[in-house]
Amino acid sequence: MGLVMTKVIKNLEIPVKVEVAKRLTPKTFFIIPSLASVAIASRIYLAQKIGTSDIHSPMDNSYRYSCDNSFRSRFRNINAKRS
Repeated sequence: MGLVMTKVIKNLEIPVKVEVAKRLTPKTFFIIPSLASVAIASRIYLAQKIGTSDIHSPMDNSYRYSCDNSFRSRFRNINAKRS
């Protein structure tokens, strides 16, 4: 929207620019937060749907220990292949 509006507004007189800004400001105050909320919600829904979201907190002990164990097992496999 900004790319289109800058080309349109730059050729207008100053009083007309003020009127355009007065009319667009209330609409953008509603539209922009609404679009942001929808984008965030859809990202979360999609991530859960395809299984790429991780709902565990980094402070969660069980999650931390499962990561540590998987790292250790990978490290053991690397060392076993070297021997």
